[in-house]
Amino acid sequence: MRPMIGSDPEHGTSSSTKHSPSGKPTSPPDSTPSWSPPGPPTSSPPTKARAARVRAGTVEDLGIELADGTYAGVGDTVVTRRNDRRLTTPYARHLVKNGDTWTVYRRHRDGDLPLVRDDQFEIRVPHAYVIQHVELVYATTAARAQGRTVDTAHALIDHGYTRETLYVALTRARFC
Repeated sequence: MRPMIGSDPEHGTSSSTKHSPSGKPTSPPDSTPSWSPPGPPTSSPPTKARAARVRAGTVEDLGIELADGTYAGVGDTVVTRRNDRRLTTPYARHLVKNGDTWTVYRRHRDGDLPLVRDDQFEIRVPHAYVIQHVELVYATTAARAQGRTVDTAHALIDHGYTRETLYVALTRARFC
């Protein structure tokens, strides 16, 4: 088999990708993870943000398919969307919680993602959890952003925003 551009046996990346007639990668019946296909990105904000990071060289090109249909590879920032007390950091000091943000620092051939939080706690999240409860975190809703502080925020505002939602969206950033 011919390796894909950016494949890395050390990190367990795929050496081939099968595609459906629509061009979307497919997984074999044994639940082997789907790897991101080459080609132009889709138009969702998280996918556009990821594509810009790939072009800048801060995240790897290939990745594992996530719950929202996007892909994550080494260097991507992701969010877990379900509490799971069985997934704990070493010595069971912390568990995976809904809304936790992590950085992917490795990919395994079986689809597991080793993640690290800002506080340097590490965990290996199994593929079954990844495909159901992990998403890219480059874009989020105002409701999910409530309580977070970031360096900069860019809100996409439409007629459906209430005054309260607009306040949340506009007050997340440290710097204007």
